[in-house]
Amino acid sequence: MNRPKLHRPIFGKILLLVLVGFGLLQGIASAQTPVILQLYPDSKPVGSAGFTLTIFGPVGSAGTFVASSVARWNGSDRTTVFFTNGNLQVTIPASDLAVAGTYPVTVKNPGGLTSNAVNFTVVGLPLQITGINPSSALMGGPDFTITVSGQGFNANCAVRWNGSPRTTAAYDPGTPGILTVQILAADIATAGTASVTVHDAGIDTTSNALTFTVREPTLYFPQFAVGGNFTTIFTIINTGSDSDSGWLTLTDQAGNAFFVTASTVPPTTDFMFQIAVPARGVKILTLTSPTPGPVKAGWARITSAKNLLTGVATFTTTTQGVLNSAAGVLPAQLTHSATIPVDNAANVGRATGFAVANPGNSNINISIVVLDESGFQVGDTISPPELNPLGPHKQVARYLHQYRSQAETFKGSMILLSGDSFVSVALSTSPGLGPDSVMSVIPVIIGIIVQ
Repeated sequence: MNRPKLHRPIFGKILLLVLVGFGLLQGIASAQTPVILQLYPDSKPVGSAGFTLTIFGPVGSAGTFVASSVARWNGSDRTTVFFTNGNLQVTIPASDLAVAGTYPVTVKNPGGLTSNAVNFTVVGLPLQITGINPSSALMGGPDFTITVSGQGFNANCAVRWNGSPRTTAAYDPGTPGILTVQILAADIATAGTASVTVHDAGIDTTSNALTFTVREPTLYFPQFAVGGNFTTIFTIINTGSDSDSGWLTLTDQAGNAFFVTASTVPPTTDFMFQIAVPARGVKILTLTSPTPGPVKAGWARITSAKNLLTGVATFTTTTQGVLNSAAGVLPAQLTHSATIPVDNAANVGRATGFAVANPGNSNINISIVVLDESGFQVGDTISPPELNPLGPHKQVARYLHQYRSQAETFKGSMILLSGDSFVSVALSTSPGLGPDSVMSVIPVIIGIIVQ
């Protein structure tokens, strides 16, 4: 008797063999060191949002990735997804992109076998300072904090003062364009300027420099005049809630002591006058020439112990005992650039000039650039011999037409420029009510630079 033939499950056996073979291949791959061929992308700007990184490896050959492969960023595991085409997709959080630099990416297979490392670049913005706040402080003050604004900052950055590091607050990725730094009282013990930079220790790069000014507790008046028909009145005001005291010191154009007679009680002839002003009080000193004679000009400074004093200098002219004019000017600031509007009219006797003083102890050089009403330079830069150099404590007062006769009818501006600090005011003369001219003293516009 014939038995029926048995139908063997050929398809099942084939499937089983395929699965076993795939498993063996996986086992072989798992035992191999993985290989990274390429990263995509391979760079991102610093501060970018999180993204998905694709890692390409070989397909169907030694070094392939497997389902249990794990990508590592700078030695730390990251969430990894395996695709059957042999590639990996890796989740990179924003925190990995907070600091510029190069970061090695590797892949780890089962058994601890680790791939070659391929660098991912977090591209930093150019290191640059765009502002500092505050940008000046009074000499002799306490420790204080500066806020530095810019770009390219990271956790490796520190602020430097004249090239020396200062304590910088920890970098905050939430405000990537801001650093705060502690400046010491010793840094502002003397008047002058300091260079503020940011240094990135990670790439050993230093930013551009911005200038911080340490101001003297001094009021500068670049021009005062006595004699002839001129009298100068200093009105000194205490703006604080405490008493303050200081000195009014007068210097002539040659840099020497300028003796005047002041309306003290009794009147005093000297070049230095002590000032004591109660809280919210006022001190008024009228200065005249101690002897008859022509007008003499100079400059003045007021120093104070607590920096509570401010004031105004008022120039008065008289004609035959009758007040002809009065013009007041506020204290001038130390500057490297002073712009003076010019509106000359020779037919009516109107002329524009300047008074400039060097409060420092070294020679300085000052040049003059003349611009027309459209802002274009007229003629060559002027380098007057009396300003090149202008010696310590000296003062010069001149009018533009003294350098260029054609300027008697000129309208535009002139800019005083120096690599060192000076103080200046603008002078303007016009016909007076009597036979004499009237001089007005006007603050200059500081900080405009000609490129």
